[in-house]
Amino acid sequence: MPMSGIALLHPTHKLEGSHTRYLGSQAGVLGFNYLSTAGLGIEFDSSAYDIITRTRIVGRYMFAKGVSGTSVGLAMSF
Repeated sequence: MPMSGIALLHPTHKLEGSHTRYLGSQAGVLGFNYLSTAGLGIEFDSSAYDIITRTRIVGRYMFAKGVSGTSVGLAMSF
């Protein structure tokens, strides 16, 4: 299915999450002892091209005690 000259086939959704707990001398250095992340994205099969086989766009929300933020990531598999 061409889309503006780019073939992106078979989109799939991606859900990700992570939780990091800092231990030892790292605990509390940044003002918190843990950092959690939740993300949602979409991945396209771009294997019609010779080099890039998958392309993923993910939005993430990160949070810890007293801090929070968002990010957008772009990833490609070769």
